[in-house]
Amino acid sequence: MRWAFVILAACTACSSTRWPSGRKYELAETPELISRRGRIVHDKATQQLSMPWIGARVPAGWLRIESARFVIWHDDNGDKQLQERELLLSRACTERVEKVMFHDLQVAFAPDLQARLTLQLGRDELGANEQVFDFAFERD
Repeated sequence: MRWAFVILAACTACSSTRWPSGRKYELAETPELISRRGRIVHDKATQQLSMPWIGARVPAGWLRIESARFVIWHDDNGDKQLQERELLLSRACTERVEKVMFHDLQVAFAPDLQARLTLQLGRDELGANEQVFDFAFERD
């Protein structure tokens, strides 16, 4: 019986829909999508910029997140467009989910860092629904 309780507690923790603790920054909040991120911190000793998490979720009963991609790039030419030679970090999720989270995001400090979260929401009668959130990856 004790093992059943431990397994149940672990499953409950994994399926939690709560956001991580700490300061949150909203990227979007609509009836069909909520997207938030953690605080970006500059560690001067290591010269790293880090963000503990970024994520998105859809309410139960709405379209699901079909895929998600988060990237950080150094915008060498200032055009705010990602080019492969500028890419510093890329994370992806290709599972069909209601909530996606990317954790422990770190890159070396540099000026002109850009970040993008791209979400592909489920298809409806109008086709695919892509949501893109761009922001400067700099200390909050």
